[in-house]
Amino acid sequence: MRDNGVALPPVCRRYDIAEESLSPVDRIILTSDGTVMRTLEALTRKRIVVDIRKRTVEDDVLARKIVLHSPDEEDLPLAWAESWVYLSRLNPEYARGLRNGSIGIGELVRNNRLETFREINEIDDQVPPEETPTFVEADTPVMQRTYDIYCQDKQAITITEYFRRGLKAFAEIDR
Repeated sequence: MRDNGVALPPVCRRYDIAEESLSPVDRIILTSDGTVMRTLEALTRKRIVVDIRKRTVEDDVLARKIVLHSPDEEDLPLAWAESWVYLSRLNPEYARGLRNGSIGIGELVRNNRLETFREINEIDDQVPPEETPTFVEADTPVMQRTYDIYCQDKQAITITEYFRRGLKAFAEIDR
């Protein structure tokens, strides 16, 4: 708890993350239950695109690895993620959109007005360097969160998202 009495979001307390170790932007990104693309667009005032790096389907599970970046700065990823989509738990049209398209999960949910619930399961403010992809500089501090998306009361999607710590450097924060 801070001196002014404002508590850190419960999910941060649950994972014993020191409040002072996170910037306000880092706290927003780790604890928001909205779409990451929209949050990054609001913070950077830039359009953010999804770059699907890998997509595989085995049995009923679609696994994807993606990178989020500004079209102007492809070599500077703001976030990257791994997702596991249980296709049979989604409307066939939505499942097909994720299997074949280049749309982000959040975009699919928003564009189709899917009623969903997101539950954050884990957050970590210090991802070990060996778990960081090769396209991120070796000394870049990274944080992550894992959450489930429920559709029609069924766990349909699990996502682990990774972010550079200190995204405030990319954000145009109003003063």
